[in-house]
Amino acid sequence: MIEQELLDEIRNVTSSGEIFEMHDYEASSTLGLIQDTFIDPLSGQWWWENLRGESVTIQYGDNDGLSVVSDLVGRAGSVFLVPTDDENPPWPIFIGHIEKIIDLLRELRFFEYFITDKNNTWIVFDTHHNTLVVSGILLDRAKEINTSLS
Repeated sequence: MIEQELLDEIRNVTSSGEIFEMHDYEASSTLGLIQDTFIDPLSGQWWWENLRGESVTIQYGDNDGLSVVSDLVGRAGSVFLVPTDDENPPWPIFIGHIEKIIDLLRELRFFEYFITDKNNTWIVFDTHHNTLVVSGILLDRAKEINTSLS
């Protein structure tokens, strides 16, 4: 579970009403669906190390990772933001338009998280290695971005 201080920071920034936190029971159910869709049985702490199927890793290094995320997901609409911050589940889930989620992330200190669309067709992890790990229907776009960053 993520530390209370980070959770309070996120809740403070989301108090404008444009990003909403799921109730615990909904978050638990949604995490189960995400896990069933993307994650092999866990053998480690980080879900991005246990992805089912193909994935692409984008090394953004010292570049603006949030700009890369924005470029990657485009006009995704409403998404789930799951702050994991290098901790084991359970994790909270926040729902909001991708542009508002990116704005939220820009206002906070760095923490590990993942975002996914509501239909679980793609997932993007931002890791403590300054990398994005991408799976699902965004693979081709992730490969294009990887080529342009090389």
